[in-house]
Amino acid sequence: MSLNAQFIKETKNIMRVVDQKYLNRLIKNLYVKYIQRKQKKIIAKSVLQNENVKKIKIQKLQKKREINVYFLSTHPSQWACNDLYHLFESCTRFRPFVILANEWGYGERADVGHIDFYKNKYRIKGSDKKNHAPVINPEEYCIIIYSQPIEGKNYTYCISKFSNALTIFLSYGIPVDNNCHLLYSRDFNKYVSYQYVLNCHVVKHARNYEKGLESNMIETGYIGCDEILKSTYRCPVNHFMKSRKKIIIWAPHHSIEKYCEYPFSNFLTMAEFMLNVRSEFENEVVFVFKPHPGLKEKLYNHPDWGVEKTDNYYDQWKNKANSLLSELEYNEIFLKSDAMILDSISFLSTYQAVKKPICFVMRKENSISKFSNIGKQCLSSSYVVLDYKEILSFINNVVLKGNDPLSYKRELTWKYLYGKFPRGNSSELIFNHINSIVG
Repeated sequence: MSLNAQFIKETKNIMRVVDQKYLNRLIKNLYVKYIQRKQKKIIAKSVLQNENVKKIKIQKLQKKREINVYFLSTHPSQWACNDLYHLFESCTRFRPFVILANEWGYGERADVGHIDFYKNKYRIKGSDKKNHAPVINPEEYCIIIYSQPIEGKNYTYCISKFSNALTIFLSYGIPVDNNCHLLYSRDFNKYVSYQYVLNCHVVKHARNYEKGLESNMIETGYIGCDEILKSTYRCPVNHFMKSRKKIIIWAPHHSIEKYCEYPFSNFLTMAEFMLNVRSEFENEVVFVFKPHPGLKEKLYNHPDWGVEKTDNYYDQWKNKANSLLSELEYNEIFLKSDAMILDSISFLSTYQAVKKPICFVMRKENSISKFSNIGKQCLSSSYVVLDYKEILSFINNVVLKGNDPLSYKRELTWKYLYGKFPRGNSSELIFNHINSIVG
């Protein structure tokens, strides 16, 4: 074969391969566009159906003289609806109830100890644990307020079971990571009537994840910071909080599993270290151990911990000379504290409301890509550390000596998060909106 013929043959082979690659890429792009158009149509149809169903529910509620309002509470430490509950209670049209909906694996032990938290403040209802029967009639026209997405038929309070309810979603926490499927699950969202969210940054976060999810969102500020932001709020003083010592909160996350898509917790490696830190700063600092409510149950089931070791560890923090265990509300300790050491995701944004120094302990295998734009803003005003020496430096230099170069950045982050609704009146805005549509 001549050189020219060989060249022509090889050129045709190359062109054939190139054409095939181009064709494959073209088919892939067309398929992606087809799926995107299909998803848009599904979302648009879902939004339209949701709006039509919502109108019927509202019309039914408008005809009722008395409307039951059910607050689903998973844990006292995640309860942020005190003001909203009492606003409903003050209006004769509504009958609010708190339902202890422990759907998130915080353990049955939690239910027994936490009923006291609710029973003297609210009208409460439990659930039939034997039959896993909800205390809400699935056929009732009512209002149900969720703080966590609950879907799946195995859950007692799965949102799809209450087809006649006007469903409200008041998310516990602000989306600082990119674990979007927890907050923006399509199955849950298509049943939600209204979502009341922090501000336009949360709306944009949802829209970027999947266009159309923001259709039922209303900006009202974050209800979880109402009591902190209120300038008139006065919190009770705990036994140690009259002390002149600095107060540092340690808030570890629950994600201790070996295989976890979003592993933020450093608890297993920090547990003993933090007890030593407490001893080292006995005369200068009071430490508040504020674990995520899901941590204890995971430690109970951990092969290296178990019930006895976990309970003993928690007891070591209870009412000691310079430490306290806090498993309930966070408003008091946030306002009285001087700083926080954490890897707990929700507090990364919530603690920004008090404008105090934050030391975020980043796991070495994590990266900034795991955080949303909101999370990146919060990290920019936090002291991000990777090892124990940096934690000690934070305590010595930032907390005790007051060398705090990120203070101006915290002001920027506060404005980014809370500047649009600075008065802590989210509960009023939410109540007024609901009252106006069913009134």
